[in-house]
Amino acid sequence: MNIRYSFLLFLFWLPLGAWAQGPMPVSRQLNFCGQPYTAPVGCVAVTEHELACEDAQLSWVYLDFKDYRALGEEYIAQVRRGLKGVHQEPATFYLLGNEVKGYKLTYKNFNGLAYRLVACSVVNGQPLVIQLTTPTDPVSNAAIPAFAQQFVRVSK
Repeated sequence: MNIRYSFLLFLFWLPLGAWAQGPMPVSRQLNFCGQPYTAPVGCVAVTEHELACEDAQLSWVYLDFKDYRALGEEYIAQVRRGLKGVHQEPATFYLLGNEVKGYKLTYKNFNGLAYRLVACSVVNGQPLVIQLTTPTDPVSNAAIPAFAQQFVRVSK
């Protein structure tokens, strides 16, 4: 396996350990496609590209234009292989108001069911892979935590 793919997978699995922990204080700023954001109360900015909250996790990795599609699809395949009993379905959602095609993954974890929206796309001229993990099925915007709705929405 290419070391770049392994590193990408590691970066996205890292925040899952924080989900099981208790309340977290705000610690850092976030930067999404050049825009600064402050982590809300009850969440921690693990890095400027990763937010861990009690009810959700949001993370993204910027990619090079030349290989962002291949890396994004490989990442999604690795996530699917790393989860037992995962159900994958195509999903359309919005990143900063731009429609993207991605996947909704449903799987069991230690708290019951978890849902992950994941996509590889270009947002504001920047190729990236983004994922939102939540214990609530994101069938509507109301099911997505308020702070995450600034980035990810299931309808306009």
